[in-house]
Amino acid sequence: MKKIIFIFLMFLLIVDLSNGQKILKGGVSNSQEFYTVKRVVSGDFLELRNGEIVHLIGINIPENKPIEYLGWKATDYNVKMVENKQIRLEYDIQERDKSGRKLVYVYFIDEARFSDPLIKNKEAFLNELLIINGYSKVDTKSPNKKYNKIFINAQNIAKNYKSGLWKLKEIIQKPKLLKKKKKINNVHKKAPSKKYSESDINKIAFHLASLNKGSLVNKNDITITRFKYLLNSLDSKTQESKQQIADMTFKAQQILREKYGKEIGLLFLMENLNKSIPEGSGLSYAEIATAYIVLIGK
Repeated sequence: MKKIIFIFLMFLLIVDLSNGQKILKGGVSNSQEFYTVKRVVSGDFLELRNGEIVHLIGINIPENKPIEYLGWKATDYNVKMVENKQIRLEYDIQERDKSGRKLVYVYFIDEARFSDPLIKNKEAFLNELLIINGYSKVDTKSPNKKYNKIFINAQNIAKNYKSGLWKLKEIIQKPKLLKKKKKINNVHKKAPSKKYSESDINKIAFHLASLNKGSLVNKNDITITRFKYLLNSLDSKTQESKQQIADMTFKAQQILREKYGKEIGLLFLMENLNKSIPEGSGLSYAEIATAYIVLIGK
């Protein structure tokens, strides 16, 4: 009798620990499943090879004018990242939306990461990438808030670098200011009054490392140290400040991606630009970056 009770209690414990989820072969729960993407329906919907449509959770792709075109950009981005490729699905508390489609977090193997030996995890988080690149706003709704903090931090980085919809919102909200803005002969002239503290440099390097990885990095991540070195090196060799260098590198990456279809990591891009600029040259980083874009874009 005691043996039967013990077996029954163990059964209840197993059901409770799995949250009622079915355990698949190999011990993988149905919160982590692998599928192939048949086609990208939109910025937040994917069709799997089995015909099922899944809904990316925690994001909100713009659909209203005048920034609706970002929805097309998000779709195009997803096509490049995951169409006809294998993805891994992860779920939150609520598994389906009102239309019965699965609410999912999507992960995929990012081929661009294989060229960067400093990034050990080659798996990229698509939901977060759409936010950090400015294609989407955060839209986490209860009870599905597993990655709310990560998404908010990613959105703050997108805002800081005015990527995607955050750049468009600024233009839409301040059209008169942009028209009245005076032309400056040397736009990229370094502001001598700006002094960067160690904290400032760490913050810029952290943002760059996160943008480079496509997700938030640990504060002890080795790429932060590398970006700090590059910022200091380029600051000593060019006319621009550290923040301007960071902004221009990010902009160069965006142009290479959107205009030329080239996916190049920020660290790889900044490393190559740093190598091409001699010590004490006093050259314009903007001009060197522009020349590099034209060279690589061909």
